Amino acid sequence: MIRILQAVILLLLLRGLWFAWLAYGHLRLTTLTMAAKWTIAAILMWCVAAWASWFVSDIPSGVVDQLWYWTMVVSCCPPIAVLGARSPTHRVWNYFILLPLVAVLGWPAMTLWMPSDAWQPVAVGGPVLMAFGLVTVMGFGNFVGTRYTAATFLAGVAVVAGLVPFATFRPESVSPDVWHIGSATLIALAGQAAISASKRQYAEESPYTTIWNDFRDTFGLVWSVRILERLQEQGRRDQLPVEWSAEGLHWCTEDVSAREAAEVKISHTLRWLLRRFVEPEWIDARGVPRVDLGAKESDPSRLDS
Repeated sequence: MIRILQAVILLLLLRGLWFAWLAYGHLRLTTLTMAAKWTIAAILMWCVAAWASWFVSDIPSGVVDQLWYWTMVVSCCPPIAVLGARSPTHRVWNYFILLPLVAVLGWPAMTLWMPSDAWQPVAVGGPVLMAFGLVTVMGFGNFVGTRYTAATFLAGVAVVAGLVPFATFRPESVSPDVWHIGSATLIALAGQAAISASKRQYAEESPYTTIWNDFRDTFGLVWSVRILERLQEQGRRDQLPVEWSAEGLHWCTEDVSAREAAEVKISHTLRWLLRRFVEPEWIDARGVPRVDLGAKESDPSRLDS
C-alpha cells in the first residue's frame, strides 16, 4: 500500500514538473523567468529525492539525507525570486540574493562534504530552522490572498514538514520516512492546487480589473500593493472618477464620455508602472489599449520609485 502511495506521489510530482515547464513558457513576457526556473529546479529536486529514497535500495542514507535537505533549500528560492522580480534588479537578484541564500541555508549540509564526514546525517539547530521559517513566511506569505493561496500554503507547510527529520530536537517517535512521505504529499497537492487555480477564471470584468487580478496573482502582494498605491496616487493627481482597491477598478461615475477620457490616462499609467515587470505584449493580451498622451499630459514617472 505504501508503495502505491509513493508511486502516486511521484506521478503527481512529475505532472507538476510538466506544468511548471509550461508555466515557464507563459512567463517569458514577464520578469519572473528566473522564479520559474527555480520552480522547475525545486520540483525536479522533489522528484529525484522521492525516487532515490523510495525506489533505489543501494543509496547510502547520508546521500538520501542530502537530497531531501537540498530539496528544502531549493524549494525556498522560487517565492524569494518573485520578491526581486522588478527590472532591472531581477537581473542581479539571482547572484546577490538567491545564491547566497542557498549557501547560507545549505551550509549544514555542505559541512558534511569533507571526507571524514562523508554521508553523515544532516542535523540543523534552532538558528538555521529560524532562518528557514523567516524565508518561508516572507516568500510563500507573499501569495496569501491571491488565487494561489492554497497552493503556496501547502508548499510552505511541505517545506516545514520536510525539515523536521533534520531538526536536532525532532520527535523520535516518528520515523524520518514518514515526514518525507508527508512533505512530498503536501508538495504534490500544492502542485495540483496551483494547476487548478491557474485554470480558474474570474467573472467578466473590465480589462483594468483583469490585468490587476492577473498581476496580483502572478507577482504577489508585495509588488501589487506598491502598484496599487501608485495607481491611487496618480488617480488623485489626475482627478479621475475612479477608485482602485484590492478588488480592482471601481468607477465613480456613469458618464460614458468621462469614463472614456479617464481610460486613456489609466491605460497610460498602468503601462508606465508595469513596464518594470512585464512586456507590452503581456498588457496587450489583457485588453488594455496602447495610448500616447504626449508631453503635456500628466506624467506618472514621478511615481516610479
